[in-house]
Amino acid sequence: MSSPRPLLKTPLAEVQVLTFEGQPVHARFATLRDALAARASTAAGGLLAEPLAGAAAITWYSEGDGEALNFSELPASRVESGRLRLARALRDLEPLLEDPALGPVLRLALVVPGSRAIWVLDDRVTLSDWGCLAAGAAATPAAMAAQIRDVLGPFSPLLAAVDER
Repeated sequence: MSSPRPLLKTPLAEVQVLTFEGQPVHARFATLRDALAARASTAAGGLLAEPLAGAAAITWYSEGDGEALNFSELPASRVESGRLRLARALRDLEPLLEDPALGPVLRLALVVPGSRAIWVLDDRVTLSDWGCLAAGAAATPAAMAAQIRDVLGPFSPLLAAVDER
């Protein structure tokens, strides 16, 4: 496995960082990564890019082999394998959404501002900008559920039907 490398630097002016119990959702990275790896799968454990928050931006890092490509920029020959990897990682984490302690923060982590947050490497799929909405977007339960449905729903029947709870 290669060492973590930057995927993307997101200016804070472009996103609305979601919070959970008074902290940015991305501040729960280690807890989420460890829980996903231990209780879901290796694929799910690597799903969330590691955030490094600065005063004006968040830089997102991922381990993995090969060139990191945004899902929307994948060559046709890699689209299906990328889709399958993401679907598997999401399927593996779905049971954790019902966990009373982990589920609420995991659900917020699955809110991403758009499909530009999906990255495909040779051996994994990673999400950047997790726990964020686009700047100016409504941070209501309905809007966040709609964002999950729109971006990740095409890869997960459960997330395609996520509601506002």
